[in-house]
Amino acid sequence: MAQPVADWKEAVKTCLRRIGEAFRPSTEGAPRVFVLRFHSPVDRERGMDVVRRAFPRVPWEALDLGNDRSGTRVHRLLTDVNRNRSLMLWGLPGEPRELSDEFLSSLEIGVQEGGRHRILLCVLAGTVKHLANRTPELWKGKVGYRAWPLQPGITEAALGFETTGEGEDSAGAPPVDAKETRQLLGRLQNVDSAEYLVKVARANMARGEMENARLLLLRSVEIFYANSDIEGLARTYHLLGEVASVAADIHAALEWIQQALENWRVADNPRGLSDTLTFKGYLHYQVDQLEPALRAFEESMALDEGLGDTLRLAAGFRRMAMVFEKNMELPRARGLYERSLELEQERDNAEGIARVYHHLGRLAELDQAWDEAEGRYRSSLKLKQDLNDVAGMAATHHQLGNLFFKKKAFPEAAESYREAERLEVRCGDGEGRARTLAQLGLVLVETGALEEALSTLVLAYNLLQKLRSPIASELLNRIEELQERLPAEVFNRIVRSRGTEAAASGEPVDKRDGTV
Repeated sequence: MAQPVADWKEAVKTCLRRIGEAFRPSTEGAPRVFVLRFHSPVDRERGMDVVRRAFPRVPWEALDLGNDRSGTRVHRLLTDVNRNRSLMLWGLPGEPRELSDEFLSSLEIGVQEGGRHRILLCVLAGTVKHLANRTPELWKGKVGYRAWPLQPGITEAALGFETTGEGEDSAGAPPVDAKETRQLLGRLQNVDSAEYLVKVARANMARGEMENARLLLLRSVEIFYANSDIEGLARTYHLLGEVASVAADIHAALEWIQQALENWRVADNPRGLSDTLTFKGYLHYQVDQLEPALRAFEESMALDEGLGDTLRLAAGFRRMAMVFEKNMELPRARGLYERSLELEQERDNAEGIARVYHHLGRLAELDQAWDEAEGRYRSSLKLKQDLNDVAGMAATHHQLGNLFFKKKAFPEAAESYREAERLEVRCGDGEGRARTLAQLGLVLVETGALEEALSTLVLAYNLLQKLRSPIASELLNRIEELQERLPAEVFNRIVRSRGTEAAASGEPVDKRDGTV
């Protein structure tokens, strides 16, 4: 029997009031742990949107919303006397096996030793029993856990609740009413509507409008679920993983991808399963989780072999080689790249051959075989020029710049980086351009062109800041060094000028892969 709407609304209010209590640092004697349980990643995404909107004065940026679940980090956060009292650990996986012993023990010890924090654990349903069994002392001290009472179509409308004063922010929070966009989305019910929303979401992703894409995809999931469309769910979960990865939230991206994989398996769709496994491998690869990356790539290749798709197999060999290359197992990497090259040559696939040459050039560069590396890069570049592969040409020019930089051939390095940047502007690759400008700035420092170097590095820094890239902080040291070497008025003039340009620039930034 369905829960009456009035009861459900009261459950929402009660849940939010108790979250507010968990965030109130002055409450004496209140239990320190509150667990909020969600049935699925979709519920969690929407539920957390509501929580943030209901408590706008909570300093979310000061809370721990990261995805690092290492036990030492959790212990440090919970025992740091300089941190705020409120600590929020969310995004915990729904698969209990992913909660390490180190994380669980450090969480429990940290709570016992710290005694300062109000902790909000936001978990998926599969984690609840595991936490209760593995952390009994912590579990006894919790406020209690509640399932988020989410009902599509009513959620936001139910939150125009009366102020109660019981939560830190509830007294001053504006009503959280449904927006026109959400109302329109709520009227879409059939699979055709969901497919249309996915199409629009893809267009938003291409423009860099990730939040709009995420909302559209979440609504698509609801429609596909209501219509029992398993493949539609799998595709949409995969796209949600891509959106999360753009925001550098690899943990959330892996959760979405796991949902996609489960649906692809139910749908018995090997091609879709292979695509999603490949993306899962990339996610692990990006955070240096090389063993799970290798397993995902191997499973994807087994499916491609069953489909008889040699082009995908060739790409699979390159992906596996990248893992070994990153682990500095260069002979194994070289063997896999050469197997990929054989398959690409059998099919006379110039694009694939160009990619392999690029990778082999990188291996030669790691071995400091400079002439061989340059020859491989030049061969790759020639094929990419014939194909008019602008992004590929940019990547190889950038790599040639790196090679010349290592050889201390600075004029040649600058020329290669400038050509790479020109091509990156042409194809709208903001991240690639930022990285190239950073390298060009370092070359200009070596040649003594300090003013141009500063201008270039500040522009690179501004672009990387927009992308929230961790590389941005690394450039600050170089910029500070130039501050000591240039007159103050010159330094300030260049920094102000570049800052004004960055503020005026609203162009979207796209990420480039270009690796396989």
